[in-house]
Amino acid sequence: MKTLVRLPKDIPLIEDPKQLKAEGEALMQSQDKSLQKLRELPSESLSFENLAQELDRLAHEAASFFSCVYLVQNVHADESLRNAARELSTAFDEWQISRSYDPIIYQKFCELKAKKPELKPEQQRLLDRQMKDYERMGMSLPEKDRDELKAWQTRLSELAIQYSKAINDSNLKLLVNEEELQGLDENFIASLPREDGKCRLSLEYPIYVPCMEYAEREELREKLFRLKLQVAKEENPRLLKEVLELRKKISAKLGYASWADFIVSDRMAKTPDRVVSFLEDLSEKLEGVFESEKQDLQKMKREHTNQPQAELQIWDVSFYKSLAIKKRFQVDSLKIKEFFPLEEVLKRMFRLVESLFGLKIEEESPENGPRWHPEAKLYRVNDQDGAFIGRFYLDLHPRPGKYNHAAVFGLIYGRALSPQDYQAPVYAMVCNFPRPHADRPSLLSHSDVETLFHEFGHLLHGVLTRASFFQLAGTHVTRDFV
Repeated sequence: MKTLVRLPKDIPLIEDPKQLKAEGEALMQSQDKSLQKLRELPSESLSFENLAQELDRLAHEAASFFSCVYLVQNVHADESLRNAARELSTAFDEWQISRSYDPIIYQKFCELKAKKPELKPEQQRLLDRQMKDYERMGMSLPEKDRDELKAWQTRLSELAIQYSKAINDSNLKLLVNEEELQGLDENFIASLPREDGKCRLSLEYPIYVPCMEYAEREELREKLFRLKLQVAKEENPRLLKEVLELRKKISAKLGYASWADFIVSDRMAKTPDRVVSFLEDLSEKLEGVFESEKQDLQKMKREHTNQPQAELQIWDVSFYKSLAIKKRFQVDSLKIKEFFPLEEVLKRMFRLVESLFGLKIEEESPENGPRWHPEAKLYRVNDQDGAFIGRFYLDLHPRPGKYNHAAVFGLIYGRALSPQDYQAPVYAMVCNFPRPHADRPSLLSHSDVETLFHEFGHLLHGVLTRASFFQLAGTHVTRDFV
């Protein structure tokens, strides 16, 4: 029976850009020294423990620092710190790719595999995973091909970071008069920031989604929809074009017909044909229902606008779906929100999870862990007997520069430290739900509640893991299973 080890009081969340860079560079230098020891292992003494397990330990050590760096670049309120974290993430990705293309360590793994050591199933799974990762990096190819792949993979990583930055840093807005917001809840309108005597609409989900669902004026919905299409329009089309070109080169060099073939080959679906077949079968079954519902919404728009020739547009769909639900089922989505105040939903969700998995979830005081923002809350997870399992953060409201979707970030991953001890995990769930106001709580739509439960499921997958190895823990499984 493994004992769950209590974490150090602080996760590696550093608030100074220079210190962040210094500690990140120091960690990569330390890892380089450890990797050199692996290169120097004599062939006759190679074992699962001193090669595969040690590489997993090093990967865990790096991830437990750089996952926090990745979180900072996506959620921290300080732009200078976000930029420093982004630069460090780029350097780390380049270093990690270079490490993955180490021919000496790859040869050590080939020698270990040839020995056919007697391994437990979980150990065999880790070794197979590591060997497969090397193969998918192209390590069995000639040196010239490996060098090209390494350069392309490095550039691909840089482009991904630039692409995300352009989206997160976007601050597009639409200024409108209050009378243009007909159909929207008066509390929602009152909560909007003002600029030049007008209401300021951003593209944050708590603002964009209600406008698309409830704003009576089609012109407003169209403007917002088209504005959303303009996010990062100057930077990202160019980046995306280069990404597609690199993916084509990489997949061809690795012997795949396309990037889709390369990606899906490592998933449960195995081939793009199976994915397409599944989607086409699903589409065929839904086509009749889709056409019927589309015509219903078209008819509803013509009746609602008193325009017999009106055509349903993409920016109309959410509005008329909401209207259809209200008229046909007497369900008012705005009224439904009153049943889902965020704090109450969290309490009920925690209670459900505690009952299902035999857990106890408690909020921790601020001094028990660092916070990147005052709104980030820290929670502790124990089992029913009070034994510590792990921790998690919730950061649930939008702010400038913050990641603008919903996601779970691993910070410290589970891993067996010894036959007796286990590293307790720490995860963070980041969402963008409406923020509370002085006279009313944060109210969630039914869709928001679904998002909350969905993301919390990913978080539980990470916090409750008991896999012995970092590279197999939590969501480190076949991706389409996640």
